[in-house]
Amino acid sequence: MQHNLDLLVLHSENGNGGYKMANGKVYEAYMCNELWNNFLQEMKTKYTTAYNAYVDGMGNELKEMQYPPKMASYGSSSRFIYLLSRDIPGFEFEIKKDTKIGGKASLDGYCRRGNKDIYVEAKRREIYPKHSFCVKDCYIEVYKYLNRNSKFDYKLGKGKEEKTSNISFYYDEKEILYFDIKQIICHFLGIINNLPDNYSNSIEFIYLIYNPEKLEPCSNVSDRQLNNLKNRYKKAIEQTQFFDFKEMFSLIYEYLKKDKEMPEFTFKLVDQEHYKEEFGMDN
Repeated sequence: MQHNLDLLVLHSENGNGGYKMANGKVYEAYMCNELWNNFLQEMKTKYTTAYNAYVDGMGNELKEMQYPPKMASYGSSSRFIYLLSRDIPGFEFEIKKDTKIGGKASLDGYCRRGNKDIYVEAKRREIYPKHSFCVKDCYIEVYKYLNRNSKFDYKLGKGKEEKTSNISFYYDEKEILYFDIKQIICHFLGIINNLPDNYSNSIEFIYLIYNPEKLEPCSNVSDRQLNNLKNRYKKAIEQTQFFDFKEMFSLIYEYLKKDKEMPEFTFKLVDQEHYKEEFGMDN
């Protein structure tokens, strides 16, 4: 499904695919080498801050390694948010926040608008496979707290590495399969644990999910395969709607900050058609 999405995005953009590795292997759903090099050169010269952020980021988005550079993929979420956000004044990419529990949260974007701090997480191809989760055991106390105080639930199995567990997540007895709730909790921990005691801004968390509704079948992807993608997208959206994210943020804030007053918080699920409206810009 992910590969089909990559090909459909390529087709929708009239793109030029076929990234050729040094060993001669060609990846059809990635930008061709010439197009990628031009893309990278434009980022270096015109969007230098973004370029530096991706170079320093945790995802190795711009490097050719065993596979072509991740951002060269037409289905790449980093490419998705970069193209939508690079002209938003003051927008920052690849923001790291220490959870102070078990590592760092890496958010796709951040922007301050007046007295509002806006954080962004973007997804394009990640919603199509079923998620399987492995967590560090140091996070389980947070899950327990959420479980005691909401409809959030989880089931643990033995992890492959020491001090880790395989985990399934549930909300109101419904299993979460296509939505990365583990990552959302980690992001909330990172944001809250880095707020100063005298923090006065409001917080908006934008979950940007690519909407495939306008995609059309192409020579490599049938109508049936496209409909499967659209149905999976709808299921992923449905699963995000199980949660009361304001309640979740509030409970994590309570867990971490105890008696400190929580700032105003909003969670917004948006697609590419409405994303820039959140920053007062036309799409």
